[in-house]
Amino acid sequence: MKIIISALSFLFLLSCQTTPKQNYQLNKLTALELSGYASIKDRVKNKSYLVNFKTRMFKYNLLRLDVTAPFIGHLASLSVIKDQVQYIVPSKKKYYSGPDDSKHLMSLLPFSMESSVLFNVFWGSDIQSTMWECQPAGSSAPESCINKSSQIKVEWERKLGVPSKITINHKRAFVQFLVNDFKPNPKNLNLQNFEIKNPFK
Repeated sequence: MKIIISALSFLFLLSCQTTPKQNYQLNKLTALELSGYASIKDRVKNKSYLVNFKTRMFKYNLLRLDVTAPFIGHLASLSVIKDQVQYIVPSKKKYYSGPDDSKHLMSLLPFSMESSVLFNVFWGSDIQSTMWECQPAGSSAPESCINKSSQIKVEWERKLGVPSKITINHKRAFVQFLVNDFKPNPKNLNLQNFEIKNPFK
């Protein structure tokens, strides 16, 4: 028993030593990868879902969000490349590639929001738009932002300077992203990592 306790203590100390302690300044990063779980509650249909997510971003030009589920696999993917959007929902054989529009995010989430806002959501940065109001005002890493028209509210909790919990609240739905892994400045990111091809041609 003493040997087991000693071994567990050693592993605990080792994990503490290998865990990165630095705080990251996101405005100094050029790319970021986040992954974890997302809890989605559709208040209109009174249904709840638990899914896996992974998002990769290259500053505010490239973003890709992939959503999967255990035993089901690939549920949906959304890509934002500058002012263009691509998304796919395999189960519905649905694919789109074209200009950004708030309705496209409803393919992944049960409310309407511009896909480009996802850069701010996952980066944890203030949404610089007259339609949004962030607190504290003027902060590059706000605690919350609310859309004055749609009343969509985004809230962040951070660990090591990186979003660890992201909550999106709206009368139609509640979505919470729990980040369990992040990679600052991941290597080998190129345009092909973000593009979504149409497999239904």
